[in-house]
Amino acid sequence: MENILARKKAFDKGYDEAVFLNIHDKICEGTITNIFFVKNDEIYTPSVKCGVLEGIIRSKIINIISKSKLEINFGEYEKELLYDADEIFITNSLMNIMPVSELEGKEFDLEKNKITRFLMKELSKIYRWK
Repeated sequence: MENILARKKAFDKGYDEAVFLNIHDKICEGTITNIFFVKNDEIYTPSVKCGVLEGIIRSKIINIISKSKLEINFGEYEKELLYDADEIFITNSLMNIMPVSELEGKEFDLEKNKITRFLMKELSKIYRWK
């Protein structure tokens, strides 16, 4: 129920998703998504010890990253790191990968999302989408 209420509150403010922080004020996940962010060509995602549900698409993305030459970091991250990110994307089984274009007023240039686009392309190969 907490997730539904938080998502409704986000919708009421004009957002499509909300980001949960855990009891230690570390990034956890969205109401219906897992979250990744990119800084200096390195990918970051909260560790499962932050309270993250291990999503199906999250696992597939981690697998793709592990097989590529990209670097992924799992950890406990402050929300402020998201504002300094080069790219942010969220995942779930319905939307697969969704680039984030704005976070509380900070806009991200989706044309520069080279890592997000690469991961979207690689994930589509698994499912053979066109």
